[in-house]
Amino acid sequence: MKILVTCFTHFDIVVVTKLCTIGTAFTIGFLRVYSVKTDKAKELIKEIIAKEDIIYRSKDDGIIGIYNTCVKKNVSLNYFYMMLHYIDTVSYLYIIFPFFIPKDILFDPVKNETVSQIPLPVDSWSPFDTHKHHSLIFIWEEIATTICSLCNYGSDIFFYSYINYVIGQINILQYILSKFEDYKDKIKNQVKCDDDRADLATIRLCVLEHQRILRYINKFNDTMRTVMLLDFLQSSLQLAMLALFVMNIPELATKLAASLFGVISLGRLAIYYWYANEIMIKSFSITDVLYNIKWYDKSPKFKHLLNMFIVRTNVRTGLQIGTLTTMSWQLFFGILKTAYSFLTFVLQTRGI
Repeated sequence: MKILVTCFTHFDIVVVTKLCTIGTAFTIGFLRVYSVKTDKAKELIKEIIAKEDIIYRSKDDGIIGIYNTCVKKNVSLNYFYMMLHYIDTVSYLYIIFPFFIPKDILFDPVKNETVSQIPLPVDSWSPFDTHKHHSLIFIWEEIATTICSLCNYGSDIFFYSYINYVIGQINILQYILSKFEDYKDKIKNQVKCDDDRADLATIRLCVLEHQRILRYINKFNDTMRTVMLLDFLQSSLQLAMLALFVMNIPELATKLAASLFGVISLGRLAIYYWYANEIMIKSFSITDVLYNIKWYDKSPKFKHLLNMFIVRTNVRTGLQIGTLTTMSWQLFFGILKTAYSFLTFVLQTRGI
């Protein structure tokens, strides 16, 4: 606690908050990119591709329509998210900094005169003399930061697609269960069996599909739970630091760009936790669809299997944050409360 008090009391708060905001964002982005390159993540991608091929080869208009709708929503959201981030990054690095940021007045001991220089976009260490090679370092930082930003946003989009796939699969399962009698008749005609056997075959296929979705979620959690935990731990710090940066930066243009970045960062978190909350809610809602099946006209064996299916769908399912808890809206609001508490602490420490 004393270290934090000393840091925010004696250091330039604009520099500290900028480094903390950018550092946390790029660090978690790097971890996401690294996690996507693992063998477990590649297996998830292969599973998605294989399942997509099965869906399109089924020639079932209802299932294909649900899948295509899910894909279109995902593409639209990803495109909007990427462009918003890209516009904010480009405007901040290539428009605001070169043209709107006041120049620093520095003393050059070699020439024994004062010189004016545009401050660097990121306060980082350089192996070269920043005064002598200022233009080259400035250009390098702008290009490097743009590339890092694109990788960061791209990793978010990749994760959104991973998670959105689960929601689409649950929607398809709910659709099949809601049309249970229709799919039972299809199996009955294909296998040439009676109603009882067709009922059992159909509900067993639905159980297997539900188990497959749960295995996918478990694989995702095994692969990404550490990244999700680190993202959760640094989110409050990032939001609080960004708010401090906006409050202390004097330039209006930078204040607006940072505010937009704050809105985007908050939206990024909201998308993650909204998707996770949807998975949890839709998993529970399978129970309602199962209950609407005409189980009262079915055989005792079917009722027993259906009852076991309902019990399993009532178990909480979702994306995990480490081994601590499951992502939900309540946890998202907890992050906001923590960020506000930290922001209040820093403001009181500095007497603002």
